[in-house]
Amino acid sequence: MAAVVVCLLPGCVTFKPSMLKVEDAPIPEKLHKLAVITPSAQVGNVRTIKSQNYDFTLFQRELETNLMERGIGENFGTIEMVLITQQPQWGLGLTLASGLTCCTLNLLGFPISRTKITNEYEFRIYDINDNEIAKYNYSAQAKSVNGLYYGKSYDVLLVEVVKQVLENFKSDLMRDAASINRHLEQAMKQN
Repeated sequence: MAAVVVCLLPGCVTFKPSMLKVEDAPIPEKLHKLAVITPSAQVGNVRTIKSQNYDFTLFQRELETNLMERGIGENFGTIEMVLITQQPQWGLGLTLASGLTCCTLNLLGFPISRTKITNEYEFRIYDINDNEIAKYNYSAQAKSVNGLYYGKSYDVLLVEVVKQVLENFKSDLMRDAASINRHLEQAMKQN
């Protein structure tokens, strides 16, 4: 039985670093250069440890590749991505049914588990004076039914959710970038 499981497992979709690549498809008018507020973790009284997760990695790469101007010079403001809620759900019914049948049905393709992730993110853009200029809120969901030789890992589902959210953010920025840039420029002139 172990040989059968080993032969079937390669069909599952697991996380690959190439999933963190973003497509080179810039918006027509990019945002002016902004400082990206990075997530940090607090250890005791020290708050300098940076946390680089899949969410933030994809966000940063999308900004640098498609959404924001690059260059040397002053930042016009800041931008941040905030995880509002993360709701992973695992179905236990399929796992219980697999256990009751001693996993014999799983060899024939019966699923072992069901996973669903629903995340909500907020994107906030601030001018040089820390005034909020724009705020966008998005929610996305990814699901997978997993068997011995098919399904997606939790990390793959997370990357799918973040990519959905970033695609929505990108389409809204295509519409709003000119207006946001005007606000950023006005704040720089007043500063």
